[in-house]
Amino acid sequence: MAIANIIGSNIFEIFVCLGFLWFLKAVIDVPVFIASDGLTFTSLSLLFTVAFIIILIHFNGWKLDRKMGIICTLTYCIFITIAILRELGILGDVEVPIYCPGPE
Repeated sequence: MAIANIIGSNIFEIFVCLGFLWFLKAVIDVPVFIASDGLTFTSLSLLFTVAFIIILIHFNGWKLDRKMGIICTLTYCIFITIAILRELGILGDVEVPIYCPGPE
């Protein structure tokens, strides 16, 4: 049950809470502009991180214990650090947007 909560809630929040609202905004008003050159890298990194965690939980016998908690926390911290460094242009060749237009 905890494994479903870990994976399911994040997927639901990303696809429904963000994706559906952005879809409605694009259909009703104007397309949503996202100023992020690193979005593809971040999305793929998140996908591989989730796959890594699922495989890791599988090899641990579908049990969450202290060791799994530490590994999950470290994996998340590494993912967040790399994503932030990419968005800031410190890691990789991503250009940081100077101006991001807001709603008009």
